[in-house]
Amino acid sequence: MKALKKLQLTVTGYGIPVQFWLQARFNGLTVKEYAIPRIYKNLNRKFGGGMDDPMTRLEYYKYILEEEAKRCSFEIPDHLFSTVSL
Repeated sequence: MKALKKLQLTVTGYGIPVQFWLQARFNGLTVKEYAIPRIYKNLNRKFGGGMDDPMTRLEYYKYILEEEAKRCSFEIPDHLFSTVSL
């Protein structure tokens, strides 16, 4: 719990992991992930709103990453998004 107090999480949507991972890195924290059974078994499920479009989701995640990187003074490598293809 002490480690989580270092984080200032403000994103409430699908982008919260992006903000979480960047802040964890910035604060020198280690993230340990555990595999859990998939809860979304319907492969045709919808995200809602414009998030059903993969490019819209990608732009949303990029926006969160860029804003959080600015806030944390963290430089994003130029090539990070150049390899993304949908």
